[in-house]
Amino acid sequence: MKAVAFRLSALFLVPALLFVGLEGSLRIAGWGNPATFWLPLEGGTTYTTNQRFGDRFFPPHLARTPQVQVLQQPKPEGTYRVFLLGGSAAMGTPDAAFGLARHLEAMLGDRYPGTTFEVWNAAMTAINSHVVRIIGGDCLALDPDLLVIYLGNNEVVGPYGPGTVFESFSSSLTLIRMSAWAKATRTGQLVAAIAASIWRGADGPAEWAGLSMFRERKISEDDARLERTYGHMRRNVGDLIEEARGQGVPVLLSTVATNLVSHPPFASREGADPVIEESHLLPSDEAIDNLRQALATEEGSAELHYRLAQLLRKTGRIDEALDHFVRARDTDLLRFRADSKINHTLRLLGDREGVTLVDADRIFAEAQLAEQGQAPDLFWEHVHLTFDGNFRLASALAESLHPLLPLPLQTTRDRGTTPSLEGMARRLGVNSWHQFEMLDTIGRLLERPPFNSDPSQVARVRRWRAVRPVLERRAREGLEAAAEQQTAAVERDPRDIQLRENLVDLLEEQGRLSEATVQMRSLLAEVPGVRAWMTRLAFLLAEQNQFDEARELLEDVADRSPRQDQPRGNLGFLLESQQLLDPAAEQYLLAIEALPSSLTARYQLAALRERQSKVGEAQAILEEAAALAPLQPEPAIRLAELFDRQQRFDEAIELYRKAIELEPESGQVHNNLGFILERTGRLADALRHYQAATEVDPGYALAYFNLADGLLAINRPAEAAETYRAGLELDPDNPQARSNLVIATEMTLGSR
Repeated sequence: MKAVAFRLSALFLVPALLFVGLEGSLRIAGWGNPATFWLPLEGGTTYTTNQRFGDRFFPPHLARTPQVQVLQQPKPEGTYRVFLLGGSAAMGTPDAAFGLARHLEAMLGDRYPGTTFEVWNAAMTAINSHVVRIIGGDCLALDPDLLVIYLGNNEVVGPYGPGTVFESFSSSLTLIRMSAWAKATRTGQLVAAIAASIWRGADGPAEWAGLSMFRERKISEDDARLERTYGHMRRNVGDLIEEARGQGVPVLLSTVATNLVSHPPFASREGADPVIEESHLLPSDEAIDNLRQALATEEGSAELHYRLAQLLRKTGRIDEALDHFVRARDTDLLRFRADSKINHTLRLLGDREGVTLVDADRIFAEAQLAEQGQAPDLFWEHVHLTFDGNFRLASALAESLHPLLPLPLQTTRDRGTTPSLEGMARRLGVNSWHQFEMLDTIGRLLERPPFNSDPSQVARVRRWRAVRPVLERRAREGLEAAAEQQTAAVERDPRDIQLRENLVDLLEEQGRLSEATVQMRSLLAEVPGVRAWMTRLAFLLAEQNQFDEARELLEDVADRSPRQDQPRGNLGFLLESQQLLDPAAEQYLLAIEALPSSLTARYQLAALRERQSKVGEAQAILEEAAALAPLQPEPAIRLAELFDRQQRFDEAIELYRKAIELEPESGQVHNNLGFILERTGRLADALRHYQAATEVDPGYALAYFNLADGLLAINRPAEAAETYRAGLELDPDNPQARSNLVIATEMTLGSR
């Protein structure tokens, strides 16, 4: 018996000793990355967010990063500390500087004067409850007074979910937690690195592409894995709540608001949707009855539910409309929105001791359906809140938070104020430039799959493209005033990192590069080693011809990122700008070696080889990119451009036509194809593509000018003049177009 016991103990003891020895050796050697969300800075009295935290849950080239923040520890006296946990909707998309955490902090500070409120943004893009549980545990070590949890949109598509492209789904929560724990160790990171080097050609996204990465990850409502997913969420959030309760920290838990009314489903069940006649989309009893009959046999059709809900809303049947809007969301096969079962799970967790529930799902649904007209502007797209939406959610959270505050603090509310939406905008430093940048970010997002599969979203993108040049021009005219406003805000609160980052944006856009450089240096002095900041400083220096320091910074970033392509690509770009072509090519090749699926590095290398007159090599590289991404239009576009420059027009035309099949909403591709057709004598066909370019991208001035030139060439001067005027509204400083407009106008008058 003793021999058996000895053998059993040896069976476990020897691996344990080997693990401890290897783990210790790796730590001593400095190999691997710390795994906690918060890291102490030098001196140990301040903590910052770990920019490598996401490596535990994402492939390195796809890893998301938290907001860079610096907090004091121990907590300053007279401070009420809050941590906000969740995914990108909590973090703040498209700009966390104007997100939920910032709204809530400002609102609480105004309502309760005399107390310092800290609301730390511990949310991250693309994460779910598996990750939030770990982040929440790390936050509890930093003396919080409250946890705010707003999550649920990524339960299916985030790490370990059934619809993910990151860490694979597992039905066992124990195995998931063991995997996450293993990757927190240096030994686990070593094993993961070795595995990645062996399976370098494994399938997966070549680069971060937002929701388009999940287009094929459709999950039906009756998929058995969903019940496991809901159960995992219940356990993860429940365990975090119990951990917080054990430390006497209350939890403010919210259900998740989703865009029910103005965002259609991303995908319906294949074969479930009959053709919807145009007449069935008009509000009438007959149209409603027709859709009800269709749903009787195809209850799982997200598209039919959504169309019926729209008609019911337009005819004032709000309660019925809400039911079908909810069913449209719940039967959507691309599960990017928290569904009813996720919100039901959150409501059940909200009944636990130590938890206060805010029902954002209900609050926002009522707001969207309050009127039969245009829904309030609460969402940018499917889940991310606009400034107005964040303000409303922060108001609801602040109201529910009040009873959780210490009694002496509650009494100070009578001396405080509740900011208006306009007052909050001033408080957070919203300016015309950052408003334009947020709109532009969302506009570019909606141009990509899966958003561009719906006609209503395509129409929205076209409207945005039409007004974009005008809005950008106005925003640029206000840059100086915006920079002054932002500078004053930074002077009032120099510890606010997000204000300082936004100031760098404004200074750089104005060409005040030396001032922007000073700001970036001060940020890096406070939080050294932030790779995104180092890269930005390097390019600021390069713009000022300080190439040596820029190169040192980019080399440092590349050395810190051995399994990512972009740092080597950035270094190659810098070298190429200095005409160091062979060293630049070497960096592009290293980028491809770091990430064999990299498309961007191949595009860079192909362009460089063409500069070196190695056209055959450039073509081969682009053909390789096209083979790696057969459903993406960009490889075909780049290859077409190469053939165009080589005057291989027929091949270029064929590739442009292929690109249009893959991406029919690209005005640039239509315009480029039209230009080749015109040069090869096919003017009628060229005009059709110029016209298409102006339709899909109404803000594309060059397409108007090319179309007008063609109309003038075939002696249609009146139409040409009208088209020149449309283009000049977008680009009023184009001298050739102005000259041609005079000619077209004179020809029109002369023909009368």
